[in-house]
Amino acid sequence: MRGKRIGRTGWDQAMMSGVIWSSMKAIRSRNNSLRFFRRCNRNRSGAGD
Repeated sequence: MRGKRIGRTGWDQAMMSGVIWSSMKAIRSRNNSLRFFRRCNRNRSGAGD
């Protein structure tokens, strides 16, 4: 019984870390796409770097 509870906790922690990692990855990809979109808009408007 005790061993099962410890295994369950480890599984819960693994699930939480997986969720956090996937959300961090999604946020990072969204930030990258936003940066790319802004760069495209700037180039289109003719500001030029």
